[in-house]
Amino acid sequence: MLFLPKLPTDEQQVWARYFNQTRLSDKWGLWGDFHFRTTDHFIKEPSKGIIRLGLMYCFKDDLKFTNGYAFINHFPEEGHANVSMPEHRIWHQIQLHNKYGKVRTMQWTNVYDVFEQNRLFVGLDYNFNSHAHVQLGYMNVYQQFAAGSKFKYIHSIRVFFFQNLDFLKTIKQALRP
Repeated sequence: MLFLPKLPTDEQQVWARYFNQTRLSDKWGLWGDFHFRTTDHFIKEPSKGIIRLGLMYCFKDDLKFTNGYAFINHFPEEGHANVSMPEHRIWHQIQLHNKYGKVRTMQWTNVYDVFEQNRLFVGLDYNFNSHAHVQLGYMNVYQQFAAGSKFKYIHSIRVFFFQNLDFLKTIKQALRP
């Protein structure tokens, strides 16, 4: 049996992302997120641009399922920032929210059939109000490629802005006598 050596690479990136969840009714909502990543040395060149749109079903306020379409634009080659490789895919997401006193957690799982990776994020979350907050921190990504012997470690500065709009509350208030 032939064993290939593991070939890890290290990259430093910036991940900036805008998320929007819009609640339309008791059970339905819309999801949109727009994501930009850089390549090595944090700001060298673009790496990916991602647009994800989806229809969200709310089982409960703290359990949601989203199914949608994603457009990913990869910039694969160093020194060729104007050359890109577009990708179209369907994606699925499950969100679970928990409250422990004043601490609130949000976990989500995205399902793609493209690659294996683990992510760990450590950072701060600042709430502007009940509808908007920003996260700033460090994220470590460990990714295994299809070849099996190739791995990537990504050290990322992550800036994410979340916006939650709830038209359900507005509609209910408008319908009150």
